[in-house]
Amino acid sequence: MDGGVGFGIRTATENTPEQLLKAIRGIKFFTDDWESYEDKPSPAKMKENPSAIETIAKNYAITNITDEQGKVYYVIARRAYVGFDYSFYKNGMPTRPGNYVIDYYVFDSTPKSQAYEILYEKSLAESNHFIPKSVQPREDNEEMKEISVGAQPALPIEEKPFNAELVDALDKEVVKLFFTYLKSHKEGKKLVVKAGKDKALKLTADLYRMLEPESAKNVRIYVNLRSQGVNDYFDIFFIHEDYPHQIYPGLYDYIEIDSAAMPDTDEAKTFSRDLENLVCSSFAANKDDVYDTLKWLMMPEYSIVKSLSKSTIDSFFCYCIQPGNFTYDNLKDSNGKLNDEFLNVLCSYTKKNKKNAERFNIVVTETMNDATAQDIIKLIEEYNHLSSAGFYLDDITYNVKQNVCSVLLSDINLFKKSIDKLSLKGIQKFFVKTIFESKNEYVDTNTLDSYMLHLYKWFLSDEELKNKNNVLFKRFMYRNMSSEIFYTIIDDIHGDNEDAKVKFFIQILQKELKPFKVVWPYMDHYLAKTSTKYKFLQEFEARIENEQYAPMFYHSIITNKASYSTVGTIEQLSAVLKKNPELKRLVEANYNQDGLYKGLYNELKTSCKANPQKALDAIKQNVLGFLNIKDPSFQVLAFYLELKITGNYDKVRQLNPTSLKLAYKEINEQQDKELFNELLPVFVEASKIQKGDITPLDVAKKYKEYNREAKTTEMLEKLVPSKDKGWIDMISAILHDVSHKDFKEAFDLVQRFGMKSEDIEKLMTRIYAKEYNAYKRKNKVKNFFVSMKNIFTSKKKSNDTDKKKKEETKEEKRKDKQNNKSTQ
Repeated sequence: MDGGVGFGIRTATENTPEQLLKAIRGIKFFTDDWESYEDKPSPAKMKENPSAIETIAKNYAITNITDEQGKVYYVIARRAYVGFDYSFYKNGMPTRPGNYVIDYYVFDSTPKSQAYEILYEKSLAESNHFIPKSVQPREDNEEMKEISVGAQPALPIEEKPFNAELVDALDKEVVKLFFTYLKSHKEGKKLVVKAGKDKALKLTADLYRMLEPESAKNVRIYVNLRSQGVNDYFDIFFIHEDYPHQIYPGLYDYIEIDSAAMPDTDEAKTFSRDLENLVCSSFAANKDDVYDTLKWLMMPEYSIVKSLSKSTIDSFFCYCIQPGNFTYDNLKDSNGKLNDEFLNVLCSYTKKNKKNAERFNIVVTETMNDATAQDIIKLIEEYNHLSSAGFYLDDITYNVKQNVCSVLLSDINLFKKSIDKLSLKGIQKFFVKTIFESKNEYVDTNTLDSYMLHLYKWFLSDEELKNKNNVLFKRFMYRNMSSEIFYTIIDDIHGDNEDAKVKFFIQILQKELKPFKVVWPYMDHYLAKTSTKYKFLQEFEARIENEQYAPMFYHSIITNKASYSTVGTIEQLSAVLKKNPELKRLVEANYNQDGLYKGLYNELKTSCKANPQKALDAIKQNVLGFLNIKDPSFQVLAFYLELKITGNYDKVRQLNPTSLKLAYKEINEQQDKELFNELLPVFVEASKIQKGDITPLDVAKKYKEYNREAKTTEMLEKLVPSKDKGWIDMISAILHDVSHKDFKEAFDLVQRFGMKSEDIEKLMTRIYAKEYNAYKRKNKVKNFFVSMKNIFTSKKKSNDTDKKKKEETKEEKRKDKQNNKSTQ
């Protein structure tokens, strides 16, 4: 005992970790069930016949336990009733009989197959066995005496084998036990098996013998269950005929091994008969096949692949069970193509843990490292397929890229073919810079040009790439690379620095490394992207007369036109154009689009009145008399200057309406009052044309602008010929739009101007309709009252006359009467 009262750990191998001992003390699956045995021997009987204790069946436990740190240990243990306690071995007197000894063999890694042979209880000499080997309470039982009396030191560490006396053939029933367990396990159930105590132990030992170590460690068995129900420590529970409790098959799977039939499962139907033959004939001879079959059937993946194609099943069986036989060809189907059905299963399996992927990694690595020029493209295509299927290939890629890259670059046409078929992305993971640099001569051919943008940095050393322009010329331009591809490489090397690209080509021209016709398209392309104003006329002054260079010179002139199109510099430009006819032709051809002479025109237009002759000479010598172009602006300006210089106004009268309009416009833009007034009759006459280019209103406004002091009457006299006093358009413009006269003033003016009444009617109706109508209504009323007055005045005069006549008659009668009276 390790101190205290009751059962405890008597001894353990030296240096056993304390956390393991603590875990052992916590085990609950061995219970004190002495009282459950009905025919247990009495102390007197055991004293008389020590072998009577052998009637009490031993308990065996094969399982795993975990300590507080989570470490897993594998356990093979036996509990045996040994009868009396330690006092028997001190004084020979029998005591209470319910004492037992548990012996644990504990493994901190997967037990080897031989370890399970201890279950046969037939260990060979010098091999490990359960202590005590004999449980009979005899005074000469030295093992029992040693573990019962006195202090027992820790057990020494000994490398003993687990060898037992074996029978080559296994019990046939073990096959039935396996398939029954397999069915229960896949259904998530526990299995309770009734068997005699000797058969139970034999089947247990045979089952572990059939299983290879990795499979065996996952099968947990308890032999001689006495407690009621099952627990989580085990998967299979053996009970004997004297099991003291009720069986409840609904809570677990239950069979009686002697009478049970083989399970009705696909696995049993397919494999049971062959397994029976293998284990019953010579297990030692067939062990490997048995191991492989059972390991295969116990794998979770078997349930996934069992319904798949035979090719997939065979390949996966080979990979999992016989990995040494698995080759690259096993990844393919019978037609030689990668078997996607199998790859899907295999990929999931390899991702479970690194060990599962080991064989796959080895096979693929060896295959890629053995690749030759004849099969490299097909292998890379398959490799990419594996990647797409989800396999982790990074480590493999790192290990094979040296060979793959060497093979790919062994021939430039092979390399080109591989890119054509697999794409750069499909092979770039295999690129090795040092191997590429050893093949840098590939850059000097056009074979790879379509991919060169993505390859040249691999082929060329970092040192060479530092000299960007040297790379551009010697590696690409020198051999006349396609411009479409060359553009992409220039842009890649110089990035967004457009001036660096232009200067590169300037150097090519300066050094005359390539003809101008080859260089200029590139220059023109990049000059369009930069705002820098290059002065090629100065940089290439010696080649001014070279007509091939005309496009470049023209570009320089246009981008610097402010410097060339002035009165002070125009003669220099003309001198250059005289030397290079092609340049002059370009100027003429693009005259209207590029506005090269716009600056000169604007300058002359604003300054020509100061020195008309000089301005006219500049136009004739450098534009109209020099270039083969038609420019109405210069022509009109020149015409104007000639008028100023010669005073020959008759020319104006000879102009067609359009030209006259231009001349009129130029004179007004120049604000030339003198010339305008001189040509006023011409402009007045031109403005009479209905819908003409020169309008009466415009002429009236311009006249007023140049003659601000002019009165309205003067304007009428100047702008309206005496024969045209009915010219409504001009008179209305003068009165209303220019002089802004009101109705009364206007009416008075036109009457004094001598317009006919009908023309006045038209004029007033057009520009003063409201006022004129009011005027007319007012006059109509006035005339009415005047008429009425006249009528009434005429009647009164008549009455007065009649009255006067009556009075005169009366007076005459009175006088006559008076006279008569006097006479009488």
